[in-house]
Amino acid sequence: MDEVAWMYQQDPARMKPIEETHGEFVSPISEELLKEIWNYIQDGNNMVGDTLPWESDFRFKPKTLNVWAGINAHGKSVALQQCALHWAVQGKKTAIWSQEMPCETVYANLIRQATGVPKPTELFHALVAQWLNDYVMVWHQPSMRFEDVFTFLDEAKKQDINHVIIDNLTSIGLTSDNLWMHQRELIVHLKKACMELGLIIHVVHHVRKLDSEKSQPDKFDVVGSGDITNLADNVFIVNRNIEKQEKVNEGWGSQTISSSDTRTWAELSDGLISAVKVRYGQPCRIKLWWNQIGPDTGAFTDGASAPSIVYFRPPDNMEYDQEIPF
Repeated sequence: MDEVAWMYQQDPARMKPIEETHGEFVSPISEELLKEIWNYIQDGNNMVGDTLPWESDFRFKPKTLNVWAGINAHGKSVALQQCALHWAVQGKKTAIWSQEMPCETVYANLIRQATGVPKPTELFHALVAQWLNDYVMVWHQPSMRFEDVFTFLDEAKKQDINHVIIDNLTSIGLTSDNLWMHQRELIVHLKKACMELGLIIHVVHHVRKLDSEKSQPDKFDVVGSGDITNLADNVFIVNRNIEKQEKVNEGWGSQTISSSDTRTWAELSDGLISAVKVRYGQPCRIKLWWNQIGPDTGAFTDGASAPSIVYFRPPDNMEYDQEIPF
């Protein structure tokens, strides 16, 4: 008996085998498929898809699995939360499950990012929350088992969700014996769910312990089974510029980096998102800066002098003494 079959027999509730499917030829080409082929030929790897909040040619294609990895506290979660706001402006809905943060923290981050205000007024934050109700749904479940992930995905589909954020892979209750095999099975099932449910799924994961927090990880540093990155359509590495942060905090922000690099430490980017694997396109690197209001809002821009990104503005007719809408 092979190892996967043995695991199914030992714990069938946790390791659900992929259901049997039946294949068929797509010939003759249907009118609907012909349109999809035409769109792909016209747009190539940059065919229609959801964008990132920052300047980039990258597009999230339908039915794709995305892994977001990086060192702890380097901005994976806040970057994805900002993406959810960006997609909301585009009319797309996102579901978030986070083991890293309680629901109120996720929503607080979203409200600060949406407004560009670290501490919005009670009325302002309530209006943003009312807007978020239409586009961002947070799933509350203190712990999640293998099978719970797919209950979450099924419920997301019922709510017409476009993007699903699972934060994070390590927090899902997989058995410790042969953890890599369990992770592989989970990724296989998530990839299948993308195809069957039409979801774009984003999974947050960690990288191995590096020599220094200043090190730049790559896809080979992602913890666990190599199938996590092999099966994913896209892999992003999120990395903070710890060296810049330290230099600025020590008062060296206006000093040049070196005799050969005349930039100051303050001019360097605060972070970097690297698309190190892109199935439909080319890898890319996006330099990020905290918005001009500061890191307390948890929002990034793609230029040191770029205007702060604001996703929600108060209505022009807002009366500041009106009642809270809840």
